[in-house]
Amino acid sequence: MLRSQRGEPVAYMGAVDAAARGITDGEHVRVHNDLDDFEIMVKVAPSIRPGQFLIYHAWENYQFRNQKGFQNLIATPLNPVELSGGQFHLRPMAICLQPSLTDRDTRVEVSKL
Repeated sequence: MLRSQRGEPVAYMGAVDAAARGITDGEHVRVHNDLDDFEIMVKVAPSIRPGQFLIYHAWENYQFRNQKGFQNLIATPLNPVELSGGQFHLRPMAICLQPSLTDRDTRVEVSKL
């Protein structure tokens, strides 16, 4: 498990994009957009297409440097279900200080630290 995940949050970047930015395998990078930024280790993988930057789920904010994770970069519109109340099965809980966090594609830029 440590060999495949490297023991800390890791993102996968294509060899073409990494070379264009001067990023090497195992290097920490800054990932950012107009909402926020975070730092993560990059694993250069030839199977990732140009323009893609892939992070698998299950990393918690406390595992990242400065305790800022990838969820902070995802814009999340309000879900009407979260306006309901009083029902046990409809109890929204805020993650990353915003309602209705939904993992989905978002645009980011990756740069060397």
